[in-house]
Amino acid sequence: MNANQLASYAQKYELQEMSARLLGLDSTIHPTIGFLGEFSAGKSMLINALLDRNLLPAMDRPTTGTIVEIEIDEEATDVRFFLRDASGTQPITILDFNDIATGSQPGIAVVVVPPRGVLKHGYRLVDTPGIESLNQAHEDLTCGLLPMLDGVVVCVDVNKGGLHKSILDFMNRPEVRTLRDRFLFAVCRADQKQTAGRESVLLEVSKHVEAWLDLPGLEPPAADRVVLTSAAKVMGKNSDVGIDGLERAFEAVFVRNGEALRSARMKRELPALSEELIGLLRDRAENYDLEDVALKQKAKGIEAELRELDAQRGELRSRVQRAGTELRQKLSGIADEFVPAFGRATSDTVDQVSQDYGEVLTQTVNAVASRYAATTQLPAFKYASGRVADRINAILSGRDLAVNVVTAVVLAAATAGVGAAAGGGAAAGGGAAAGGGAAAGAAAEGAGAVAAVAAQAGAKEAAKATAKAAAKEAAKIAAGEVIKKTTLSKAAELGMKALGAAGTVIKQINPVERVGTLIAGPIQKSNAESLIRSIHTQLATEVEAAITEAFEQELLTPIEEQLKAKRRQLDVVAEERRSKLVEIADKQRSVEADIECIRDAIAK
Repeated sequence: MNANQLASYAQKYELQEMSARLLGLDSTIHPTIGFLGEFSAGKSMLINALLDRNLLPAMDRPTTGTIVEIEIDEEATDVRFFLRDASGTQPITILDFNDIATGSQPGIAVVVVPPRGVLKHGYRLVDTPGIESLNQAHEDLTCGLLPMLDGVVVCVDVNKGGLHKSILDFMNRPEVRTLRDRFLFAVCRADQKQTAGRESVLLEVSKHVEAWLDLPGLEPPAADRVVLTSAAKVMGKNSDVGIDGLERAFEAVFVRNGEALRSARMKRELPALSEELIGLLRDRAENYDLEDVALKQKAKGIEAELRELDAQRGELRSRVQRAGTELRQKLSGIADEFVPAFGRATSDTVDQVSQDYGEVLTQTVNAVASRYAATTQLPAFKYASGRVADRINAILSGRDLAVNVVTAVVLAAATAGVGAAAGGGAAAGGGAAAGGGAAAGAAAEGAGAVAAVAAQAGAKEAAKATAKAAAKEAAKIAAGEVIKKTTLSKAAELGMKALGAAGTVIKQINPVERVGTLIAGPIQKSNAESLIRSIHTQLATEVEAAITEAFEQELLTPIEEQLKAKRRQLDVVAEERRSKLVEIADKQRSVEADIECIRDAIAK
């Protein structure tokens, strides 16, 4: 699998940076030639000679304390110095360059120079600290550089008389032996020995190299890979030995085989890049899971909002119930307070009692409802209008309440008198007028069939109409039937007149005067209590219904709408999650399949 094929996998999963690296790999692969040897073997001086420039620090002691790279660039018009470290590459001065090259400052020293001789565009030379340096870190650095090298120039000091043990041990390292076809050997400082001496050293070195480079078909052969060199001329000294032999060997081993070196480098780098790509693909597969995590969190957020809205709805409903309970309790207390007052009322005082009663009821209802509205953040109820206010005005206004209460009392008193004369038939009608079905039934037991029917009809009508209308209707039915069969007493006549004249005549009638204290007092109190209890029950029910209606319209309905909307959102997220999980599973299977393809290609 080549770089372009790997790049297609990177592009498939939107790994743009890796794709760019792979597509540009060929243009970034520069044959890298490393200069290795024992410390002070003349590596830096030899590089200076090839460059025909005295750029690298060179002394008779270990000087190169770090990696120094020399890049050959056809666009360079002059020498430029750079520092390369974790933060990138930046230009530096020659003084800084020397400090980095000697290890006084951290980083990698880089120098860019124009092409010269065999040093063609795109090649890179690397000066290393050396083998068997006085500093173990230097040797470790040199050995760690081997995988990056496409070729090696081993520098041997002629004054050593041959290959030193450290060089032989280095050559026999497994990772070095695999690169044997890319080695050449330079016997440096050849000018420091006479011809016979340096030839002897050359022969000794060649013997070891030929044995080490025992490779069939090796080109150039081992004999052409060992040369005598001297950098004396670049140092301004006279010498009959130069770098001509090195340049010829460099050309034969590295330049002519440039494409082969690039191809070999590509083959070495692709597995590492493939593994890096596989790691990125696995990260991408894991990131797909994060998409579902995000949806899970979104669903949890909506569920939390649903719980909060549901709790809010429950609390509001609880407050409605508490408001209704409080209202009923307070109205019951008011009933206990006003029943005696109505029991003592006369036709002259009943108006005032009724007005007082209505005011207390209105204040109590408004107080409870307003406090509920405030605690539930409802808009203020307008109790001056609407269903509750209408009921208060219709039932509790002074005149109407007086008519309701006194009419019921007078009817009861009147029909009680008729009952004495007719066997209790009219009393059944009086019971109906007061809303008491039980009283009607009791009276019917001592009356004729006609009176019983009339009493039951009056009770039914009383259940349908207001207390005032019921009293009138019951009186008409009960009294009308009894009149046909018996003679009315004076009290009955007055009762009928009172019912016919309604509010204007009612004040002319005092049950106490007409039927006597022993009869009228208990009847008046009993009917007042029954009517007031009925009014309280009806009023509490209707006020609670009004509060509930407002609660439904102003608060509960919006909350219900929010709950519906949130449930719809949750359904959407759930469906999205289901689709996403299928999509994620497909993507992850695709990633794993592509990883297997890449691994198979690496293995081949």
